[in-house]
Amino acid sequence: MFLFREENRQKTFYILAAFFLILFNYNTLISQIIISSKIATYLVFAFCFACLLLCKRIRLQKELLGITLVLIAMIMSSMIVNLDLGNFNGYLIIVMKVLGAFLILHTFEKKLFFSSCASVITIVAIASLVITYVFPIFSLERFLPVVTNRLGVQFYFGLLSFKIKSYGSFSLRNFGLFSEPAVFCFYLFIGALFIMSKEEWSFKDIICMAILALTMITTFSPIGLISSVMIYVILMFRVFSKKKNGSEKFWVLIIAALGIALFFYNADFNKGLDFVLSKSSLSSGSGEGRFNSIIFNLLQGLKAPLFGGGLIAITEQAEVLGFNTSTTGASLLGFGLPFMAFLIYLQIKSICSVLPPRRILLAVIMIVLFFLQINNHGLIQSDWFWIMSLLGVGGFENDESYNYSLQSGNA
Repeated sequence: MFLFREENRQKTFYILAAFFLILFNYNTLISQIIISSKIATYLVFAFCFACLLLCKRIRLQKELLGITLVLIAMIMSSMIVNLDLGNFNGYLIIVMKVLGAFLILHTFEKKLFFSSCASVITIVAIASLVITYVFPIFSLERFLPVVTNRLGVQFYFGLLSFKIKSYGSFSLRNFGLFSEPAVFCFYLFIGALFIMSKEEWSFKDIICMAILALTMITTFSPIGLISSVMIYVILMFRVFSKKKNGSEKFWVLIIAALGIALFFYNADFNKGLDFVLSKSSLSSGSGEGRFNSIIFNLLQGLKAPLFGGGLIAITEQAEVLGFNTSTTGASLLGFGLPFMAFLIYLQIKSICSVLPPRRILLAVIMIVLFFLQINNHGLIQSDWFWIMSLLGVGGFENDESYNYSLQSGNA
């Protein structure tokens, strides 16, 4: 009975920790509007450090420590070489994110962390669907407090989701908790990836995956649509090839049919799909801007290939283009070709480490989707960007001889 209670306490802690890491990470509107990004950065870092202190035993992961120090050294070298001391706070934020990821990977047990984060992201997805699309049917959003971001855009605040007030074509888009629908899509992708880490999927996993895929479409971003279709195809293949339960196949087909009917026969959602297609063009609009972000980062980054141009170069590039959405390109432009190549290697290794072994085609698909996701919005200062970049390095080991459980506070 005591062990059962201890296990429940640990699961509860993991869920609460996942909520904290998602709600207060750098890219949420809670951080950017409610408490400020600077305070959120310190809060998350302090939380990561506190989690490490709660660990019953700390076993230093030398590989993870070494790679963390190498990344930090490369980041700070760029600042020194480019004499970019005016952006010192920006470098400090990135270093804190890298160190925070290092601390998290030393603290949490792999499988429970994955399942907890997937559950929390699914809860956020459900909340976002209700607040963004169900509340307006009954005009319930008027009872929610209104907050305003630094650009003057207003949102209804629903605790686990924000809904943008009428703002042209953006009024239909699902922001979830995040500053941009494209950023929300990245976190939905993380949730789906973590579910895929399991060798066997329960009925709950199947439904959660379907919800995440459906929610990706509601971000009305081209990458969201591509990711949603690919993930749902993977889901259907998994269910129909591995599962014998007819009800699971039935629900997968029903959800797919309802999603197709909703997006093709509802006037608003149909208009949203037209909006997605207009954004998909690489010759105009935001599609052209995102493509140019990659190309211009590459061209400018090769002018200083060893150490990059520092954060000042990333900022200047954003001013020229109006935005800089290529995270991979920004790593080249800011910190140099060796840094970008090393980071890409770590990220590929991380995606492969999450997925079950010997799933080569699945790994290739998810790696491609990952790079599409991180180059759909600038994430260089995101907590989860660095967690996802480092989780394949070390730490996070399922070693039965090592107890990763956290102290309950009792002697």
